[in-house]
Amino acid sequence: MTFDDESPFAAPVSAPPALSPSQGRGVGSRGVFVVVALLVVGIVVLAATVLTLRTRVSSLEEEVAGIPPWVETTAKPAPVRTVPPSTSGEISLYHEPTDLEAFINEVSKSIVTIYCANSNGTGFAADLTGLDDGYESFIVTNHHVIEDCIDDPSSLSVTHGGEEEVETKAELFGWDEENDLALIEIAAELPVLRAPAEFAERGQWTMAIGNPGPNDVVLHNATTFGRIIAVEDSYFNYTSAVVNPGNSGGPLVNSRGEVIGVNSFGWVDQEIGLWNIAVDTDVLCEIVVDCG
Repeated sequence: MTFDDESPFAAPVSAPPALSPSQGRGVGSRGVFVVVALLVVGIVVLAATVLTLRTRVSSLEEEVAGIPPWVETTAKPAPVRTVPPSTSGEISLYHEPTDLEAFINEVSKSIVTIYCANSNGTGFAADLTGLDDGYESFIVTNHHVIEDCIDDPSSLSVTHGGEEEVETKAELFGWDEENDLALIEIAAELPVLRAPAEFAERGQWTMAIGNPGPNDVVLHNATTFGRIIAVEDSYFNYTSAVVNPGNSGGPLVNSRGEVIGVNSFGWVDQEIGLWNIAVDTDVLCEIVVDCG
């Protein structure tokens, strides 16, 4: 079916009206100014945003590196505090030496056997000065070891070298009966045992070494081991290392081979128990000899 121009369904057709330039879709001078202004504002905002982001990223990088953003990266690091080395070495005083056999052999070089009248005891070479001419080593021991030789010096005999029993010229130098300490000077030059830089403390490892023995038998450089039980007045060291008869005058040493004290008393009693005491050699320096 076709529609002719007379059909009521046919829409009238007419040409569109002509438009003037001001009525068209173009942009006038006022519109151009607004657009340009918006572009300028956008560029400024974008630049500021980029600068802020760059600053924040830089701050985050410094924080990650461990430098707070308010600290200059050229700041000097804090000084490192150094601790001076121990004057007594690095070996722990609460553990036994790693090579115990070598340790015992080394300490034994300083040990002597002291014979006085009909008894024997122990002594050790100490780091002291003031020897008389003709003598090379000071020997520390107990007063009760040499007591019978005070009135009879000819009955004093000192040997070194353990079982080799190498005798050397010896003479009494001085003694302190109250604290059971004495000094002998001998002609042989022996390695000295030194005192530690600090006093002993409870729990520290100890070794008592000396020449005990039943009857006429002497067990040269025999050793017992234990711990410091307590220290009284910094002079009297109670130890669980057993001090047998004949050990008297020998050294109680720590795990560095330093002299804690002189083995002086050891007794067993049913009422008070087992006690072994070593007297600190500082007592000797106060009464018997000038230690400088």
